[in-house]
Amino acid sequence: TAIVCGTWAVSAQNPIRVYNSVTIDRSDCSSLSKIILHLPYCESNDYQYVENHRFGPQGQVRTTDEDQRYIWLKNTNFTNLPGQITYTDTFDFISTHFVRNLDSITTLYPYDPTSEEILWFTGTEDVYVTPQNPVIDSLADLIWGQSSNILDFTRRSYEYVASHLTYQNPNTGLHSIADIITDGGGDCGNFASFYISILRNKGIPARHVIGFSPYNGNDMHIWAEFYLQGYGWIPADPTYKNSDPNGDYFGRYDYSYCIAGKGINHSYYVDGQYQNISLLQLFSYWYWYTSSCNNINFYREVAYDNLYHITGVPEDTTFGNVTGSGYYVPGEVGSLEAISAHGYIFSHWSN
Repeated sequence: TAIVCGTWAVSAQNPIRVYNSVTIDRSDCSSLSKIILHLPYCESNDYQYVENHRFGPQGQVRTTDEDQRYIWLKNTNFTNLPGQITYTDTFDFISTHFVRNLDSITTLYPYDPTSEEILWFTGTEDVYVTPQNPVIDSLADLIWGQSSNILDFTRRSYEYVASHLTYQNPNTGLHSIADIITDGGGDCGNFASFYISILRNKGIPARHVIGFSPYNGNDMHIWAEFYLQGYGWIPADPTYKNSDPNGDYFGRYDYSYCIAGKGINHSYYVDGQYQNISLLQLFSYWYWYTSSCNNINFYREVAYDNLYHITGVPEDTTFGNVTGSGYYVPGEVGSLEAISAHGYIFSHWSN
């Protein structure tokens, strides 16, 4: 189905039912007393239609400080439960492909300084988006001087990032802008961060779009989108442009990812407190135990159901792009150890 509306041309893909699961193996942690798990909450937006979420009685939909919704699950009763516990978010999903006809935009409007887009998506995001970095500042001035207007600047910036950064270090998480500059590149999330930093330097709202494939659990992607007053959010993917220099990935979306969230470095509720998580693409977790706990493992799988039979093969993405921490309960004493896995930090307390 194709729809043309103003500056939009949209087509919808075949509907599927998605099963996004995390399995917790507590076989070597008999004293486990509490688990808190965060899952991304895919919801309807420009990129997709989503409905009929089902994630069990222990789950709640919560909202971050920037209106990012996520699934919060807590379990404190493990009596009569097996050694492996699986939590699944099931939902119906249709991906949309769309093209913004940017050539039809003849009038650009000034930004509303009181809008959420300006307040939330023009500033610094920890070390991951730093619009005032000296290198970013120089590049933004250079590109701005070559541009005829804001829209031209966003396109030229997209082309600059795609042609000047090197794709490297995939699946290592978000890096600081300083590290991206030193390394000369990064993976998709870091391409997006660099592009977003340039746009925000000139007061243009921009943010990350975070996705995972319902067809392949190992396929994840991040791109960017920027905001034009009066026209809304417009996608731009400098990573795909880097890999396909002759392709057009500006103002269009041709993928089939479940959008897990928009923006980074949100504040998520844990258990009576909030904690910033740089990126919730797959899941994050915390666990507590009361005595010895040799090990606890988390496994993430995704599958899909088409025409009422399973056609997607679950992909094991153990410890891929996740964040988590565990706590020893009595007094929470001991040494805090940090373990690096795919660039994300896990931590646990031990005696």
